[in-house]
Amino acid sequence: MLGGKCTDASEQGWVASAGPVEAVVQEAVTAREKGFSLIKLKSDGNADHDVDNVREVRAALGDAARIVVDANGFWNYEQALRTMRKLDRYDLHCIEQPVPHWDIEGMARLRARIDTPVFADESAQELHHIKEIIDRRAADGLFIKMQKAGGLLKAQRWLTMARLADMAVMSGCMIGSGLEASPSAHLMIANDWAAQFTHENLGPLIIHGRWSTGNEPVAGDIARNVPVFADGKLYPNEGPGFGIDLNEEFIAAHGTPGKPARTVR
Repeated sequence: MLGGKCTDASEQGWVASAGPVEAVVQEAVTAREKGFSLIKLKSDGNADHDVDNVREVRAALGDAARIVVDANGFWNYEQALRTMRKLDRYDLHCIEQPVPHWDIEGMARLRARIDTPVFADESAQELHHIKEIIDRRAADGLFIKMQKAGGLLKAQRWLTMARLADMAVMSGCMIGSGLEASPSAHLMIANDWAAQFTHENLGPLIIHGRWSTGNEPVAGDIARNVPVFADGKLYPNEGPGFGIDLNEEFIAAHGTPGKPARTVR
């Protein structure tokens, strides 16, 4: 249905947890050592702390490292402008969702006044939002979550719009199981536009506290065969559908007591 592979694996970036500067730096350094080629720093809403994180991570990783800051829409336009004027000097790969999701006009104004590329996440929900972002020239790139887009078919339309506008894309996740990660993993290597970019489909690693799944199978997941993560890359499962075998014992153990099972076809 998706057209086949464009590449064998999807290059992944690591999302560092918000926290004290020293902890963020250590996580970023470890992620780089584990093979992740891009490091995202999550904002905690404190712009001064965000600047401190970027300064120290840049010093620790060097000039060649690709660093992203995700503001999650925490900043208003004035805060975003002041903060980005401090962050521009650190040569960020991009700033993700610097203003609230509804302020597409503010994102366009900000993009025109800073040097760092702007990527939209929460602002890019339905297809008509993406068209507005493109028409207003409000972003340099887009973050896609397949769940946010509404499934594989809508996600393909989403990617087509990005390609027509010559906009880079990055695929995120909802911090879920191997079952949750698998469809996005397939789409990111089957779509020739998406396949050239770095993504962050890391759900199984985050919920199981792992840096990889290549050396040791993951137990305790709704999928018996979690997609393979190795050296900062994601290798989608082979086999029918998304190549996932459901862990029926896990499902039985985590069902809600007293609630009957329901099959959706």
